Amino acid sequence: MYGTDDSGAGVSVGTNGISVIEHAYGYLPSLLVYDTPITDWTHIVVVYENGQPKLYIKGNLVRTGLQSTRSSTQAHILEMD
Repeated sequence: MYGTDDSGAGVSVGTNGISVIEHAYGYLPSLLVYDTPITDWTHIVVVYENGQPKLYIKGNLVRTGLQSTRSSTQAHILEMD
């Protein structure tokens, strides 16, 4: 069971960029935003290291986000066809 200091994390990908957003009751900050055109299939990876999201595109680190204020963050994976 999740505690009051836990959150989830989601990744939003659009044609104009990528965002990593944490979420919990009354809590919805965007810790990482990367503006870049996305026009084709693109390999995207988000890794949390010490509560801080890191964004990799095609194997290259492109952005490090803000430090989370939560003690634990659970990833939510959404696969789209």
